[in-house]
Amino acid sequence: MKKINKILFIVPMHITFDSYINPPSNARHFRKSDGKIYNSLVTDLPLGFMSMSAYLKKYINVDIKLIDFNVELNLADEFPFENFEDYCQYFLSGYDYEPDIIGISSLFSPSFHNFIDVAKVSRRIYPDALILGGGIFLQACIIIYIQNLIVTFLMLFAMARGRYLCWGL
Repeated sequence: MKKINKILFIVPMHITFDSYINPPSNARHFRKSDGKIYNSLVTDLPLGFMSMSAYLKKYINVDIKLIDFNVELNLADEFPFENFEDYCQYFLSGYDYEPDIIGISSLFSPSFHNFIDVAKVSRRIYPDALILGGGIFLQACIIIYIQNLIVTFLMLFAMARGRYLCWGL
């Protein structure tokens, strides 16, 4: 069994791509240096990933990194991409890290397609990594994810029983 040395947690953009590049008039938005107006991505601390990171680091020697695409897109000076998948490809291709495990969250229904894009790009760039998908939206829409995903496992937290369920794909 391969030793796990590196884990990469990824938070996809939590709004739809169309909403990002075409913000509604009643949404908070801003102009980037490319002159285009973009929806503002509200960010929050990724408490789930932070908790998992702290727990894992307490018990094993592991290097963990986190990419929150909501933060990264807010910081980007411009967005010369046709879709979110192209941006993920660009960003992850330039990210100097070779994870053994990739964890992708799915907390909001508008981020469904972004979750799929992150999973597809992650599989292309890191073909040997174990890719895990998890989050409350995943639990609610498991069949849709199974039909559309290339992640290795879908992780569901069974709150009533207090244990994880894994479906290998």
